[in-house]
Amino acid sequence: MNNPYKETLLQANKLLRTTDHLAYVTYPFLQEYKLLITITENLYNSIITLITAFLQFEAYFGRIQYTPIDINDKLQVFKEHCARRYNIEEKQLKVIQDLHNIKAERKSSIMEFNRNNKYMIYSNSGLKSISIGLLKEYINETKNLTRKVNLIIQNDR
Repeated sequence: MNNPYKETLLQANKLLRTTDHLAYVTYPFLQEYKLLITITENLYNSIITLITAFLQFEAYFGRIQYTPIDINDKLQVFKEHCARRYNIEEKQLKVIQDLHNIKAERKSSIMEFNRNNKYMIYSNSGLKSISIGLLKEYINETKNLTRKVNLIIQNDR
């Protein structure tokens, strides 16, 4: 297993398993709203790592020239090149974009607080809420995308 994309893919799978455990085991047990942001960050890191592995795979086989370093460039190349080629579903792309937007909104947030078991982020673009239900939907879509990427990488040489 000396290809860089395989190591990166293993890392993405591990991050997703950790995120899944946080959402389905740890959060229901502790009911701590700050865990919602930890779950969101882990899920975002899992998706970015998965996309990185996929782009490394594509670059390894010469389908793209190189793997971008900047996250925005990675997302753009993934959407433009990989999404069409491998029939990535629109709802999976939406989850990726939503998580990316949440990360950006947290950087520019004026205030963050808990209301009705939701993590609220108030920024210049408005108020955004994160609930465990929303995160579980995102996790399920990410699992579907991860399965698809794992199959593509295992079967395509």
